[in-house]
Amino acid sequence: MWRRKNKKQAAAAAAAAPAAAPAPAPAAAAPAPAAKDAGDMFSGMSSAPAQGGDMFGGMESAPSQGGDMFSGMSNPQQPSAPAAAAPVPAEPPVAQDPLMGSRQKLMQISNQLRSEVVRLNEGERKMREYITSVENVISGLNDQLVEAEAAESTALAEEDYAKAEEISTRSAALKKELEAKHAEIQTCLQRNGQATQMRVTKIQNELVTIDAMIKGFDAAYTSVNGMFEEMVKKLDEQSAAHDARLAQMMNVINEKEEALAKSREAIAAEKEVIEEKIREDCVDLYKEKEEAGMLKLTLDEEIASLKQQLHQKNQELLACTKHIAETDQKIQQVRVKYLPQFQPIEEKNKALSGDVKAIETLKTQYNTAAGRVEMVKKSFDEDKKAKKEIVDTRKDELDVITCLADALKSYDRLIVETFQPLTAKQNAMYAMRKALEENSIHSKGITNRMQVLESTISTNEAIINETSTKLPELEQQKTEAVAAKNYKMAGQVTSQIKQLQTKKESASMALASAQEELSGIKSGSAEELAALEAKKAEYEESRRAYLQSYYDLLRSNAITLRRASRTIESVTRGDDTFRFACQALAGSLFDITNNDLTAVADQLGLPHLGDQDDEPVSSPVAAQAAPDTPAAPAAPAASPAASASSAAEGKEGELTAERAQELAALAEAQMESKNNELDVAMGEEKYELCDTLSAESEALETYAAELKKFASGAVTEVPVAPPCFDPNFASKSAGEDMFAGM
Repeated sequence: MWRRKNKKQAAAAAAAAPAAAPAPAPAAAAPAPAAKDAGDMFSGMSSAPAQGGDMFGGMESAPSQGGDMFSGMSNPQQPSAPAAAAPVPAEPPVAQDPLMGSRQKLMQISNQLRSEVVRLNEGERKMREYITSVENVISGLNDQLVEAEAAESTALAEEDYAKAEEISTRSAALKKELEAKHAEIQTCLQRNGQATQMRVTKIQNELVTIDAMIKGFDAAYTSVNGMFEEMVKKLDEQSAAHDARLAQMMNVINEKEEALAKSREAIAAEKEVIEEKIREDCVDLYKEKEEAGMLKLTLDEEIASLKQQLHQKNQELLACTKHIAETDQKIQQVRVKYLPQFQPIEEKNKALSGDVKAIETLKTQYNTAAGRVEMVKKSFDEDKKAKKEIVDTRKDELDVITCLADALKSYDRLIVETFQPLTAKQNAMYAMRKALEENSIHSKGITNRMQVLESTISTNEAIINETSTKLPELEQQKTEAVAAKNYKMAGQVTSQIKQLQTKKESASMALASAQEELSGIKSGSAEELAALEAKKAEYEESRRAYLQSYYDLLRSNAITLRRASRTIESVTRGDDTFRFACQALAGSLFDITNNDLTAVADQLGLPHLGDQDDEPVSSPVAAQAAPDTPAAPAAPAASPAASASSAAEGKEGELTAERAQELAALAEAQMESKNNELDVAMGEEKYELCDTLSAESEALETYAAELKKFASGAVTEVPVAPPCFDPNFASKSAGEDMFAGM
């Protein structure tokens, strides 16, 4: 199992290092010196010729690049000696990729940073859960204080001073406990702030290393790009030189063909002059030959039409044919007379045939050279394409690490810039809430009493209405019973009427008493209740101001991280594992940030982050926020962290989609930790431990995938955690555990 991972890493290393190519080079050519810093990024490429080597190696009769590829073509009449075979050089060594170590280091940083961020986020989530439990305790203590105050007032009214003192002592103890719980919340908030600072500091420390790596990636890209431009310039110069030599050869061919045409025209003119003289001397003979020819035609026709005169005409035809032959002989004799003048012309024609062969040879050589140049240019284009791919890959890797670094810097910078103002708003909100709870204890008792009185009034009004409806019916039944002389029934109905009348009188008295007391409370406590409502509104405004600032921070960071994750994901060149580590870090930070953003948006009544939202803009709170509804005095307002935690948990004992996402991130963080341990074990050749760690890593990966499916709604069955899954992984650290004992 772990050997499979080893094979993947070996394949990734092999893909990163350029493959060696057995390109032959002349023995006299010195090997290119290795580039400083980044090394020779093009060494070993299959389509790249050795510097100063044979650009035409492997082509028939092609001279080396260092010599003249057109040599032996100037004298086509002499066969050139066969070229000596160039010695086959040894294969150049494969150049080590100088960025392999940087990639592996960045992958390690990304995995460790991702695991650390997930751990801290899980710790903060548990801290928010603990704050929620403390707030519930505070709410219960406040209710006890309200009851104690009411009981103390009753004891004082009854002049039971011993009981009043006992209640006062208990109230003082409750207030001290409340102070301790509020202090505990502040401690928890400080620890969460420390966790945020630790996350920021961790990212800042790693950014120092990443910035140094960016310089290395930039140096590698600059080096290969410079070498690529130098190679393109050199290949273009060589192509231009080859084109110039071909043009020179074509000019020579054109000049020779023009001279040959002029020579042919002059010879033809001389020959025409002699032919004219021959025609002048043989005018009569040609005429005589023409007449004989005409006669021959006539005779042929007569022979064809007159078979009976065949013998006679054959004799005449024979004589005519003989006469033509004799005439040709005489013409030949005349031509012999001019033979001395024809001989120089024939010699000139013979000499021209040699020029024709020379031109044909030059054309053949030109076509051969042009074919070689075409092959060389094609090789140049392939070299440029292959090495441009290397340059583009280096640029993409530089863009990936730069994009990740920029996103982390923006993420850190925004947290640092808003940390103090946001913390101040949070502290002000909790301080206002604490003051509201302390000042509303008496008002809360009044409110509770008013609620009891209102309930009493409502109950008695219902009784009065019910009895008022039943009494006329009973009176009617009584009248009918008396009329029917059913006195027993009349007595029973009379008894019921008296009971209902008594009940109605009691309800009326209780209603009047409750209404009087409620009216007195309202008139006497109007200012106090109005002040309480004003303080509630002030606290609600403070709470919304804090949540809005927190929402803006989370939204901006979520958009920045998602944009970086998508940008890195769109890159296709380079090492896949390297890109995945960078994208996974940005994606994990986005998931964590977006989960918090969703919880805060629900509290503010603002929309969640949309898939197409790509600009950090502030949402209009006044237009989109839900109507402000003040909370009941007995129910303290939940903090944003506590509300987010409560939304994530859902009903007790159930696994919500939000919690499944958090557990999936926790499982992936443990998987990364197992992979890091596996790398160490592989280096130490602890193969049994490797098998164990590999199996645990695969189990955690499967568990994380099942949790994500559950969170997305693809499956409804709750995934079962493997034995190696540690739910307290987030609270474990190599250093001090800030959340220990919570």
